[in-house]
Amino acid sequence: MTVSMSKTLTEIIQGGEDSAVEFKSAEFRNDTLAKEIVAFSNMSGGSILSALRTMARSAVYH
Repeated sequence: MTVSMSKTLTEIIQGGEDSAVEFKSAEFRNDTLAKEIVAFSNMSGGSILSALRTMARSAVYH
């Protein structure tokens, strides 16, 4: 399952993380990011949104 291009960034953030969406803080480790990229490539893709953790929490909880 990949993120539909018809969804807005706000909708993706409000939907939260799932098997096709991963939020990463601005201070991620390269090995952690590499594992996510490999996992997505093994399953039909996905989206990694970087530096959105604070915004994502705010959007989901407000």
